[in-house]
Amino acid sequence: MTPKEFGQLGIIMFFITVFNIFTDGGLGGALVRKLDKSKDDYSTVFTFNFFISLFLFFVIVFCSGPIARFYHTPEIKQPIIASAFILIISSFQTIQNIKMISELKFKLKSILTLFSTVFGVSVGIGLALFFKLGIWALISIPISTVLLQTILYIYHEGFYFNLRFNRMIFKDLFSFGVNTTLVSFLNLTFDNIYQLIMGRVFNMYQVGFYYQAKKLQDVPNNIVNNLSQGVFFSSLSKIQNEKEEMIRTYNLISKSFLFLMGFSVLIIQFFGKDMILLMFGSKWLGAVYYIKLLIIGSLFYTQELINKMIFKVYNKTQNLLRLELVKKIFQVITLVIGVYLKRIDLLLYGYIATNAFSYFINYYFTSKIINIGRKELILLIRVIILVSILIIGYNVIETNIKSQIILKGIACILAIFYIVFSEIFNIFSVKIFVNLIKNNLKK
Repeated sequence: MTPKEFGQLGIIMFFITVFNIFTDGGLGGALVRKLDKSKDDYSTVFTFNFFISLFLFFVIVFCSGPIARFYHTPEIKQPIIASAFILIISSFQTIQNIKMISELKFKLKSILTLFSTVFGVSVGIGLALFFKLGIWALISIPISTVLLQTILYIYHEGFYFNLRFNRMIFKDLFSFGVNTTLVSFLNLTFDNIYQLIMGRVFNMYQVGFYYQAKKLQDVPNNIVNNLSQGVFFSSLSKIQNEKEEMIRTYNLISKSFLFLMGFSVLIIQFFGKDMILLMFGSKWLGAVYYIKLLIIGSLFYTQELINKMIFKVYNKTQNLLRLELVKKIFQVITLVIGVYLKRIDLLLYGYIATNAFSYFINYYFTSKIINIGRKELILLIRVIILVSILIIGYNVIETNIKSQIILKGIACILAIFYIVFSEIFNIFSVKIFVNLIKNNLKK
């Protein structure tokens, strides 16, 4: 499997992922937040989701030809159409997903998702190794993953198909969901627009390197996103009227994931090349440069995700949308500069700057909602300083020591220093983090 084929996958999945946002319309999140759910609530959400999925499926089918011609890759037309079935399949797991989140069945949800993912990856690997199907093997992974996940969700939560639609309920849920949907659309579009630009301005190989690096970056991002959208959002929603408990819990969540993301940045900087070689082989070494820069952006991005929970808990989604629009204006400027100068490095530095800018403005307005003060900002600065010192120290050592074994040993020692110094400077406590996870899982 070559970087070019992964570049094609990146282009295909951009459209499927972005369109998938609109199938929910934010109604799912609005229904999770609603304390007294009725049968009409569920049927209204399902009906909207089902028909929007069908509509968007045909839109993708219609646009598949122009997309393939735009990127001068006619071979991706049929894979785009096949991938569009993900939208329809996903609509049959909407209600089951809402119920599991509302009932805090996160352990079950995680197990089913993990099992589905392993199955999907196994199917893709089998088709690639034994049948040499190339791009078809790659797109079989998300299709088979979603298919099995939907089957498992239905098995555990029951099959649901009810087309009863209540306009008043839809209007109420949509007033909350429309803003979160637009925010998600803007986020995903601009977060993945880099691969579209690279595919057009540069080449598919660069898209492939970027796409693989992005998948690695998305591991910690998705963990934080899933927890903030699921268990933590549900937990904070239940204590939204208890301000002191809300502030205490929020600060603990923010502090814990700030530490973890700082640690992730270090691991990628120290072992990024080794990870790429181990997982993908030497032909993917071009992805090392991308992942080392992208993970720095994640430090700010994941903290921004945690901030956004507060906007959703207190139904301030209009403010969330306004802030997102400001962020995108800033991001467009960085994109124009990178494209005009045809500099991939400027695109990536612009990505980091955009995430940092977005975090700071979201943090400012979050502090206005629940009065969290400057504690989180001070901790972020401490983490940045500590991580920077350790990375600079490692780079200086790397220029003078050629033995890879010694270098990796030093990298491990510096990673341990990060944990020790985090405890000393009150950035993080392992005991408190473990208690946080246990308490939320119990809830």
